[in-house]
Amino acid sequence: MDAWTWLGFATGVSTAAELARKAEAGAVPLDLRSPEAFAAGHIPGAVNVTAKEVLADPAAVQARVRKEVPEARAVTLYLAGGREADLYRAAFALEGEVRLAIFLFPAGFSAWKAEGRPVYSTE
Repeated sequence: MDAWTWLGFATGVSTAAELARKAEAGAVPLDLRSPEAFAAGHIPGAVNVTAKEVLADPAAVQARVRKEVPEARAVTLYLAGGREADLYRAAFALEGEVRLAIFLFPAGFSAWKAEGRPVYSTE
């Protein structure tokens, strides 16, 4: 049993290619970084909700995801990379509130970029 399954989540996402496949299957990338970092570059199709917002009101996060992506069946949480404790805290906060499968991408946005994946910017 891997750590993510032991912690109660659907699975961990270990590569950017795997995250892309999850997104194609309906898992919305949920970018937990700051709005400034998101604007500078993010995974295509991502919704930006900070980790602080998730911890403060996970039900509002679900409502926002449903509003922005009504067909969402799952979310894949990510940060910049290397802040797994923050990622797990956000996932635990969401777990009891959302009716979506939760996947975790601990390698984060830095791994997405390093693998040469497309990056969207709103700047």
